[in-house]
Amino acid sequence: MTVTLKPRRRGPLVVELGGPCALYDLDGNPIDLAGRSRVLLCRCAHSKSAPLCDGSHTRVDFERPPPAPDEGEDPGE
Repeated sequence: MTVTLKPRRRGPLVVELGGPCALYDLDGNPIDLAGRSRVLLCRCAHSKSAPLCDGSHTRVDFERPPPAPDEGEDPGE
């Protein structure tokens, strides 16, 4: 079973819970994931429910940061 992370271009990080996963809030308290198959994590830093997404990215017109200059390059090159 696998946990899969998929960023949305203008939104949250989608976490597909295909197996055990632990998630904690900003104070280190565990977030109950029982019964969930998917969690949306905030990337815009404006969520009132951090680390969970509350949709604030639409209000602040969030866009993913540009890729790093060396992103995708083979480090052996």
